[in-house]
Amino acid sequence: MKTILITMSDGEVSKSILHSDIYKLLKSSCNLVFLVHKNKADYFAKLLKDEAHIEIMPRARSPFLEEFFLDLFLYSVPTESIRVKIEHSYASGGSLAGKMIKYLLWSLGHFKAYRMLCRFVYRMVKDRTFDTLLERYAPDLVFAANLTGAEDARLLKTAHEKGIPTIGMPKGWDNLTLKTLIPVFPDRLLVQTPLLKSDAENLDYPRDHIEVVGFPKFDVYADRSNLVSRDDFCRVFNLDPTKNLILYAGAGDVLAPHDEEILTRFLRTILSGEIKGSPQVIVRPHPKYVYRAEVLPQASFWALDRPGTVVGERLMDFEFTKDDVMHLMNSLYHADLLIHTASTLGVEAAIFDKPMITIGYEEVPVSPALSTARYYRYEHYDRVITTGGMKVARSFDDLVRYTNEYLEHPTIDREGRRKIVEENAYRIDGKAGERVAEEVVRMLER
Repeated sequence: MKTILITMSDGEVSKSILHSDIYKLLKSSCNLVFLVHKNKADYFAKLLKDEAHIEIMPRARSPFLEEFFLDLFLYSVPTESIRVKIEHSYASGGSLAGKMIKYLLWSLGHFKAYRMLCRFVYRMVKDRTFDTLLERYAPDLVFAANLTGAEDARLLKTAHEKGIPTIGMPKGWDNLTLKTLIPVFPDRLLVQTPLLKSDAENLDYPRDHIEVVGFPKFDVYADRSNLVSRDDFCRVFNLDPTKNLILYAGAGDVLAPHDEEILTRFLRTILSGEIKGSPQVIVRPHPKYVYRAEVLPQASFWALDRPGTVVGERLMDFEFTKDDVMHLMNSLYHADLLIHTASTLGVEAAIFDKPMITIGYEEVPVSPALSTARYYRYEHYDRVITTGGMKVARSFDDLVRYTNEYLEHPTIDREGRRKIVEENAYRIDGKAGERVAEEVVRMLER
């Protein structure tokens, strides 16, 4: 039986692998070794038991050097998204010298010769952190499931040096315009959409070695037998199934520091009757970040729904169970409206043809470089906005007006939502995980 070494760096990656057909199909024919964060090793050992080997991801021997290359391969990505990040970094307290260096890297990143030089230099810096694991398991294939991770880059570099075949996949739709220049090219690249394929080509990856597979984590949405009745769903939160339901995805302190102030005012506006029909609200904070739910006004028409389970020492050590995945599906399906801040949930809600409002303002004055409105200049999100399938609230008045419009006329912008799915979710056929597994097996058989 052949052996595959797979990186599983965070909860989003493990959600795609373990809760789709990737794991089910590969474990039946291969010996699987998962590399995980040390805080999650015990959790995965208990979860997977004897079905797979669990190993702790080796740490870099030179954290300074790892951080240097992370910044190099981030700020050299030649996209508008990175330019926005540079301005945000400076407005957040960064030095003028730092800003100038980042702009220099960004400018140089527009030249292929420079990008290839960066990758060459990185490959020349030897790394021995994975040697022990590669010698112990002698894998027939390395699967880097998070191309933005420094650990994945180190592993790919060592695997290439030792002649081990490799396959890679970005974990999200923003990774190739916002996160990485791809320091080390895997032998084969799996991407989720044709747009991501184009992004990879723009970063010099050879098009003949790219396969579009879809999002494995979206596979569950193709099986509507997982849905529960609206009565049963609302009963979990003690809410009225006959009233409109708004799913509010709280972004958290890192992404939207003033989100709680917006939601506080929004909830009070529901109480005052400005928002028609007295809708109910489920508040779903981002699992990775702090959310100050305690500052929200207490009322029976809204409920807090913290997703995932923290399995390690840090808030970011979250994982999703199968029940969590099914619960999100039902939350999206039964919601009459999604309100969020530049979240991937905007794509997922479109799969269920749900109206969406994304927030692009603050309740307190901030500079444009710090405002959440900057997210809609990111290339991956600009593509969504230009479909016309999602409204951006640039003020509280916008938020109230769009909420009333969508709740009264939910078919508004339906064609735009169809485009969002077509362009940013690829196929919702329940077979993305199967396509990934097939590509992995095909690599093994070469």
